[in-house]
Amino acid sequence: RKFEGGDDELSLGEIRSLRINADGTRVSLLVNQRKVPAEWHGSSYTLRVPDARLFVYDLETDSFITYSVGTNRVPVAHSWDWKDPRLLAVEVMPQALAFSGEDEDVPESPYSPLTPSRHMGITPQANAH
Repeated sequence: RKFEGGDDELSLGEIRSLRINADGTRVSLLVNQRKVPAEWHGSSYTLRVPDARLFVYDLETDSFITYSVGTNRVPVAHSWDWKDPRLLAVEVMPQALAFSGEDEDVPESPYSPLTPSRHMGITPQANAH
């Protein structure tokens, strides 16, 4: 599903994952961006690339809060605490390792990348967009 924002209806990406917090007041979203590689100019094919941002909709303020997970990193998973509606965990990984197409035929590496987690406390006082 397409995710649009603002009065100008600009596309913010395609929703790939959505989670709701414990009391139903916040929704977190991970999105993909569609990119056309330069060498494919004129082609109708696009690549889905994970967006480096995490979006949180806050029902109480009726606004979106946008978080960047860091330079050259993308969020790959997110989960709200089942008890505390303010606690959100986000798993991030290096951007180069985030894309995984269904038809890839890449041998498995004996070295697994580190996948750190980030834990955030989400409050209405955070920067709303």
